[in-house]
Amino acid sequence: MTAAEEKELQRIDRLLAGGEARAALTALDGLRRSGSQALLQRDGWRLDEKYGMAWYALGDGAAAAAAYWDAASHDRFLSAQLQHYSSYLFCLHYAAGIPDAMMREQHAAYGHMLAAIPTYRHAFRSKAKLRIGYLSPSFHEHTVSRFCQPFFTDYDRTRYEVYGYDTTRRTDAVTAEFRARADGWRSLAGDDYAAAAAKIYEDRVDILVDLGGHTDGGKTLMLMAYRPAPVQISALGWFDTTGLPAVDYLLTDRYCLADGAADQFVEQPLPLPRTQFCYTPPAGLPQPFPLDIAGPRLFASFHNYAKITDAMLVLWRRILHAVPGARLLLKDTTAYPQRQTWMAQRVLRAGFAPEEVELQPGSVDYWKEYRRADILLDTYPYTGGGMTCEALYMGVPVVSRYGRRHGTRFGWSILSNLQLGDLASDSDEGYVTAAISLARDVSHLDALHRTLRTRMQQSPLMDPAGYIEDWETGYEKVWRRWQKQLESTAGE
Repeated sequence: MTAAEEKELQRIDRLLAGGEARAALTALDGLRRSGSQALLQRDGWRLDEKYGMAWYALGDGAAAAAAYWDAASHDRFLSAQLQHYSSYLFCLHYAAGIPDAMMREQHAAYGHMLAAIPTYRHAFRSKAKLRIGYLSPSFHEHTVSRFCQPFFTDYDRTRYEVYGYDTTRRTDAVTAEFRARADGWRSLAGDDYAAAAAKIYEDRVDILVDLGGHTDGGKTLMLMAYRPAPVQISALGWFDTTGLPAVDYLLTDRYCLADGAADQFVEQPLPLPRTQFCYTPPAGLPQPFPLDIAGPRLFASFHNYAKITDAMLVLWRRILHAVPGARLLLKDTTAYPQRQTWMAQRVLRAGFAPEEVELQPGSVDYWKEYRRADILLDTYPYTGGGMTCEALYMGVPVVSRYGRRHGTRFGWSILSNLQLGDLASDSDEGYVTAAISLARDVSHLDALHRTLRTRMQQSPLMDPAGYIEDWETGYEKVWRRWQKQLESTAGE
C-alpha cells in the first residue's frame, strides 16, 4: 500500500467519525477504482470494513451486512476475520426475507471458524455455593444494562456467588453499582482472549452467562470459545443462536421460543416460565403523559432507522391512510443529518406525502416525544426490546409483528406478560389491523395511556425477585445436568 493510499484511508476514518458517510463511500469507491494491487489484494478487507461502517452509519443494514461479509472473506487474520463475521451476522438481522434455515447456517459457520480453539477441561466440583459469572460489553448506561440489575441485586447470596466480567473500559454509575454488589469483579479490557478466558477459569466460575453475543464484534464469544466455565449460557444481549458449540444453552422464555423452533439454535434452549426480560427504568423518567383524546392520532417509531425496512414503511402507510388525520413520527437513535436525508427519500418512495411523516434525529432527551406519541409501531424482523419496555412504562402502547425466529418475538413476549397479546400479530395483516383498531378505539387507547405504567410495575416484567428466582431454578437444572453428564463420562 502506498503512503498516499494510507493517508486516504485515514481521511475516510475521519469522515466516518464525523458522520460524513456519503463522502466516505465516494472516497472508498475512488480507492477501489484506482487502488494499487497491494491495496486491493492484501488490504482490500480494510476497504470492505469501512464500506460496512459507512452503510451502517447511513442506516442500510443489508448493505452493511454484505460489506462485512466481504471483509470477513478477504481478511487474512483470524481474530479480525471473526470480528467482521460477527458484524455481518449482527447486520444480517436488519435484512428482511432471510429464511430461518439460512440464518442458522450462517451462525453455525462462525462456530466452525473457531473449531481449533483449545478448550478447558473441568472436573467435578462439590461446593456450598454455585459461582455465576456474567460476561458483558454493556455494564454501563446501555439498553442491555436495563435488564441486568437483578443479577447483582436480587440473587440468593446463601446459595450463589456472582462475578462480573467487563470487556470494555467504559465505566459510569451503572458500572459502579454492579461492581459494588457483586462478590467479584474483573475488567478484561486489554486482555487477549486466551488471557481473559484464563482469568475466568482461575476464578472457578461454574456457570458463565454471556450478555454480548455477536454485538461489539463478538469479542465475548471469542472468549467463550475457550470454555472457561463448565456450563455456558447465552442470554439477553444477543437475540439469536450464537452458532458456537461451546455455548451450551440459550436463555429464552415460553413466548420467544416458538413451537418446533429449537432447530434454529446450536445451543439447547432454556426457556423461563414467564419472561426473559426484567426491566429497570432509567432514573428521572416523568409520569406518563395523558392521551390527547380529541387530537389526530400520532403513530411513532423511536428505533434505529436501520431497523425500518421498506416493507415496514409500506405497512405503516396503510395504517396511516386508514386513520383519518393520522401522522407518523420517525425519531432515529443517532444525530447524523445524512440519515435524515436518506430516510426522507425512502419515505417518499414508500408512498407517503411529505406532510404525513415527521423525521427527527436522535437526541439525549428523546423521551420527551412520548408526550406526543399515541401508539408506537414496532419494527420487523429486528424488533424492539428495551425500547418496547420503555414505551410501555411511559404509558404508550406498542403494536408488534412477530414470526417464528426467536429475535422477532420480543414484543410478543413483553406484551403477553402484560395480558396485551392482542397488540402483537404473526402476520402483516394482523399487525395492520391491530394498529388501526387501537387507534380507532379511543376509550381503550386512553385507558392504556393511564394504566400501562401500573401494569408494568405489577407484571413479571418488573418483578426482579421472581425473575431471578426463575433464573436460579434454571441454573440448578443445568448444573445438575452437567454433573450427571460428567458422572456418566467418568463411568465409561
